Amino acid sequence: MNLFEELRKKYPSLRYIPEVESVIEDEHIIQQKEESDISEKLLKPNEIKVANYSNLKFKAFIDGSYKIAKLANFEGVPVYIGTLSSVLTERTELKTLKEVGPQKHFTVIVFPFKAFEDFVGNKGEKGPSQLFINYLKERYNAIKDEEFIKNVFNYITNGNKDVWIYGDLTYKGTTNWGEPDINLDNILDEAKIRNRANARIRYLMNIIESSYVKYYRDIIEEEEKNYDWILIDGTLNQIAKYALFSKDQSNRYRKYFDKVAGFIKIIRKTPNFDQRKLIRLNENEYLISVAQRCEEDRSVREEEKILNGISEDSLTGKEKWGFIYLRFRVPKDMMFFTNPVTSKGIVKIQFLVTNLNSEGLIMQKGQEIADMIIYEKFPLPCDKRRVWIEAAAIEETEKIAKSRLRSYEWLRNKAWSL
Repeated sequence: MNLFEELRKKYPSLRYIPEVESVIEDEHIIQQKEESDISEKLLKPNEIKVANYSNLKFKAFIDGSYKIAKLANFEGVPVYIGTLSSVLTERTELKTLKEVGPQKHFTVIVFPFKAFEDFVGNKGEKGPSQLFINYLKERYNAIKDEEFIKNVFNYITNGNKDVWIYGDLTYKGTTNWGEPDINLDNILDEAKIRNRANARIRYLMNIIESSYVKYYRDIIEEEEKNYDWILIDGTLNQIAKYALFSKDQSNRYRKYFDKVAGFIKIIRKTPNFDQRKLIRLNENEYLISVAQRCEEDRSVREEEKILNGISEDSLTGKEKWGFIYLRFRVPKDMMFFTNPVTSKGIVKIQFLVTNLNSEGLIMQKGQEIADMIIYEKFPLPCDKRRVWIEAAAIEETEKIAKSRLRSYEWLRNKAWSL
């Protein structure tokens, strides 16, 4: 009798499931979770809902991709370059995907320009930081990331296919206010600058994705009264506020985002309820909660200070989000178990519930979204790392975005021809 059989005999109520990866799956990587959102509340906690296939389907899909590489060392301080792109696709009557959004590529240079002036003791118009910025402006018509955020919709709809952006990492956020995050004490901390560079570039990618929601509503659908559903990879919190860029966003939220769902493959926040409910979900079963915070990575959230210090709280503090915890797929080695005790295959879907004034309406909207989500299970994705948690339409959209990115070789060697 082996250990598996021994445990089943002595403890029949406990699940001991051998972790044997199938031939089509790479190793399942677990990421450390952040603290719970204390505002999160599970609706009908004793009721497990089951999604069913419906005639309603997602019509459009949005995803982005980026790469980052170290461009050079400037007096020992790293300079980073990023390449990023976002794509908007639409499902046709033949169930194929067609790209309908602007075909853009963005190149980003990030560096602690202000802190570097103090580091080398040379400031002003003739200092090295300003000469660096002026060169990017003259050679590539580069724009500051703050200016880009203000007019992101204009930049994705104009005729320029390749847009260059530069950003200063001295401060968190793009407005250069408050206490410097990079100073003389840590300007040579390469790990810190690498993390900040990655967060800033990812943050800009999310903003670009957000503008594609507005593009689909205003340009593709124009002024239709009955908007189609959009599925977007990732969270919606940044997406909403940067697409609209206004403090009073309630009415505009509903126009652009009432029929948008965020497909979250990696659950970063610890659920604010008994997680045993999650790991025992069967395929297509789900739970619904409401909360005020999104799932964005902490380092990216720290880049969210925007114009005049407007923060997430002042923009979306009154907004509430609905979340669906759904068993999207069941791993092959566990499909014969009832209530497989594993986190594999569980995804989190985010949707707007601000205008819904009862739990019943929230549950109804969640049911509608869950029914649409399970339609996206097939075919299986090509990426073995995401085989249980990726929607095929999202993956295909991401492939288009990746095809526009510069290669790592181009990024690393750009320093010689910058």
